[in-house]
This record gives sequence, C-alpha cells and structure tokens, in this order.
Amino acid sequence: DDAHWFEQLKVALKTIGLSKQHVAQACQLIAATLHLSNLKFTIDHSRDVDAAVMRNTDTLALVVDFLGIQPSALKNVLSYRTKMVKKELCTVFLDPDGASDNRDDFAKTLYSLLFTWLNDHINQCLCRDDFDMFIGLFDLPGPQ
Repeated sequence: DDAHWFEQLKVALKTIGLSKQHVAQACQLIAATLHLSNLKFTIDHSRDVDAAVMRNTDTLALVVDFLGIQPSALKNVLSYRTKMVKKELCTVFLDPDGASDNRDDFAKTLYSLLFTWLNDHINQCLCRDDFDMFIGLFDLPGPQ
C-alpha cells in the first residue's frame, strides 16, 4: 500500500531531523523531477526562430509550480543553451531532441542535488563527531 509506505517514509525523515517544511520541499522537488520527464517539445513553424517549444503547457505549469519559478525561466533553460565562444556569450537554439536532452540533464541535476543534500543531512544528524558512522553512497542517476 503506497499510502502506508509514504507515511513510513515521512516518519523516517522526521527521525533523522527533517522538519515538515523540508519534507514537503523534498516531495515537491521529487514531483517536479518526475513531471519534467513528461514535458514534450516541438518546433513552432509560425515563429521566426527554430527553437523548440513545449507542447504540453499544462505539465509545464505543474513543474514550475513545484519549483516555484516562472514558466519563462524554465522554457528558456530547456529550449536554449548559452555557450562562451571567444569571450562572448552565444545562445544556441535547441531542436526538440536537444531540448529533451537538456530536460533530462536538468532532471538528473535536481535529483542529484536532492540526494546529496539528504545524504549530507543524514551524516550531520547521525555522526556529528564520529567519522566511523559516516554514510557515503555512490549513486549515478539513470540505468546502470
């Protein structure tokens, strides 16, 4: 039963010292990461640029709500890539495949940051002065 396991997870997170606010924020970040994978891209041929645009703005609304950011910020992060070329910033328009790759990289980064923060928090809680109790995990996002 998923509801039972979720309650067990919340109890475990409380046991390691996470506040209700931190648990809620972690859940929001996980939800945002999961919904990110549902964002789909296409090319809008009526525009004068060939940058990818999002097809499903309803999913975009969910993700930005969970992350607490503006839709335009996420659209720009996923549809464009800025590079330094000979001391100048150049913006590259991404096609739908490039935007999808950018989306996947962003989701992996969010997951990795949450995982690192949670691991650090557990270590601070459990092994304040005793390195023998240190937890170190090597986790690579995605299939191994």
